[in-house]
This record gives sequence, structure tokens and C-alpha cells, in this order.
Amino acid sequence: MKRRLRAKVWWPQIYREAEKIVKTCLDCLQCPPMTRHKFPNGPWQHIAIDLMKAGPISEKILVVIDYFSHYQEIKFLKSPTAATIIAHLQEMFSRLGIPNSIRADNGPQFARKEFHLFCEGSNIEFIHTTPYWPQANGEVENLNRSILKLLKISHTAGKDYKAEL
Repeated sequence: MKRRLRAKVWWPQIYREAEKIVKTCLDCLQCPPMTRHKFPNGPWQHIAIDLMKAGPISEKILVVIDYFSHYQEIKFLKSPTAATIIAHLQEMFSRLGIPNSIRADNGPQFARKEFHLFCEGSNIEFIHTTPYWPQANGEVENLNRSILKLLKISHTAGKDYKAEL
């Protein structure tokens, strides 16, 4: 906040006045301070998932990344319902183990009761990211950007995008 103030305006005791405003702001007091999530101690403890629509293809892509090892998996989905996502995650968990937590955006598939029941039944903490703020799930959003770039290149070159990924 101070950096933003310094870039735009200045007057004597600007920081003291800014702190006073923040301490008395009702909206600011209602929200708890932002905290960083803890870095996992080992692989496959905390994962991030997202569902992305890639321009040149009709399918949606389920993107999964491990926060510790940065291991990535993607699945192409013709019908991206909560049930199909759960089925793919169950298959993945049978190979790699069940994570402690899953971080995802507020997409309709992840907001469904069915998905929450799956997480509860598997003893997985489900963490929703802040709406309309993709940086909150930065690991998977960066992977999405890389996937989209590869899809565009393979589409332009006329190659099979699934084989390229």
C-alpha cells in the first residue's frame, strides 16, 4: 500500500494518515489479513486443479499440479461434469495417493455438492480460491498458460495436440 501511495502522491505524515484510515475502515476490519499457504513437506500433499477451455479444441482440459514436486497431469474431457472430474481424480489418486488438500477456483464443477462430498469422503481439505483473482491459484494458472501456448503451436503446425502435450 505504501509503495502505491509513494508512486502517486506525497505529503508530510502520509504513512501515519494511511495507517489510521486502514485501522478505522469497516470494510478492511471485516476481512482477515491475507496469509500465504504453507509449503508442503513432501510430494502430493497439496495439489491445485483447474478446468480450462483451450481455444482451438472443443474439449475442456482438467489440469492438476502438485505444489511440492510440480508434477503435472492433464486430462481431456468431453463432458466436464463434477462426476467425470471425480472419476479422473479417483483414478489419479489410486496411482499417486490421496492429497491432503485440493485448491481450485469457484468453477461450477468444483462448487457442486457432489464434489464437496467426494472431498469430505476422501478426507481432503478443499480450498476455494478468491473469486475473479486467478493469481490465488498461480501454479495451475501458469501451467494453463503453457498448455495454451503449446496447443496454439500444435494447431498452427497441424499436429495432433494430444500427442504434443
